[in-house]
Amino acid sequence: MTATDGNFNSAFEKFFQDGIAIVNPVGLHTFNVRMKDNTGNWGPVFKNSVYIETTLGNAHHELAGMMVYPNPVKDILNISYDKGVTAISVYNLLGQQVITKNPDANEAGIDMSGLASGAYLVSIQSEGKIKTVKIIKE
Repeated sequence: MTATDGNFNSAFEKFFQDGIAIVNPVGLHTFNVRMKDNTGNWGPVFKNSVYIETTLGNAHHELAGMMVYPNPVKDILNISYDKGVTAISVYNLLGQQVITKNPDANEAGIDMSGLASGAYLVSIQSEGKIKTVKIIKE
């Protein structure tokens, strides 16, 4: 990879255009790239987070019937699913996990009152499957 723009943005975009095989493509992915120059010195880590909302096919419908509300949310985000929710993680758009909870119940509430206003990704696990929802915190 050549950093022709000085920060790998164009090289990183070319890398993604060529495609990367990902086992579970839907959701938030963080890629870290670190390069060694021709003198053997390592450069800084270039980090990029990518959110993949859907893929071709119907795999994202497997957790149909799951409810995540209200959106936008002020304080408590409610999640309900008749098969039960085993894990919930909330990520900011930098890819940092800001909340995690393991309710193991059909209904769960996530207290988001301490988070700054903005967009977040909520990853919900049930039956070994994951659904990721973009929500807005007011």
